[in-house]
Amino acid sequence: VSQSRYPWPVSLRVGDDTESIRQAIAPHLGSGRKLGIFLTDDRHCAPLLLALGQLGVRLPEDALLVSMGIEGHGQSSQSLVTTIDIPLYEVGAKATDLLLRVLTGEKTYQPAAHVVPEKLTVRSSTAV
Repeated sequence: VSQSRYPWPVSLRVGDDTESIRQAIAPHLGSGRKLGIFLTDDRHCAPLLLALGQLGVRLPEDALLVSMGIEGHGQSSQSLVTTIDIPLYEVGAKATDLLLRVLTGEKTYQPAAHVVPEKLTVRSSTAV
């Protein structure tokens, strides 16, 4: 992605501790734009929320937060984070079944798109 067309980082990879997250996010605050954060794993919600709080970032006024996955839903921090749930077990089982059929010659592999069922749960991290 061209940095001249998109003057903001497309993706940040940081540690899962609050200090690393805080240092990575701080330079992107105050630009007059709302910060959009997409986590690929629920386990990072708690340290991210702590870092945002330390920086004075309010959800959803200053930033929007969406998390993917199902691992952290038991955490209290998850109760305010918008999530995209994907049935990972079902996806893995279907992929394994297809792979075994191809490997045993029962089926010929044909590249195709596979629709993955998801559930969007909108919470206060993206809704006012």
